[in-house]
Amino acid sequence: MEDETLFRHLCLLKDREGLQIEPSAAAGFSGPRALVESVAGQDYLQRQKLLPHMANATHIVWTTGGLFVPDEEYARFLARGRDLLN
Repeated sequence: MEDETLFRHLCLLKDREGLQIEPSAAAGFSGPRALVESVAGQDYLQRQKLLPHMANATHIVWTTGGLFVPDEEYARFLARGRDLLN
C-alpha cells in the first residue's frame, strides 16, 4: 500500500470522525474499497453469494494507534494528508 493512501485515510478519518491515528493504522480503510472495486473482490463476493446483500452491508475497520504520536509529528501527517486530498 502506498504511503499517500495511508495519509489520505488518516486525514479523512480525522476530519469526518475526529479520530487521530497513525498512518500505518489507516491501512484497513482500503479493504472495503478493494472488496467492491477490484476483480478479486467482486469474484469473492460472487462466490460467497454476497452481492445481493451489499446494499445493506456495514464495513467495520479495526484501527489502533495515534495516542502516543507527538503532536508536532501528527500535525505533519495531517498536513501531508490534506495536501494529497487537495
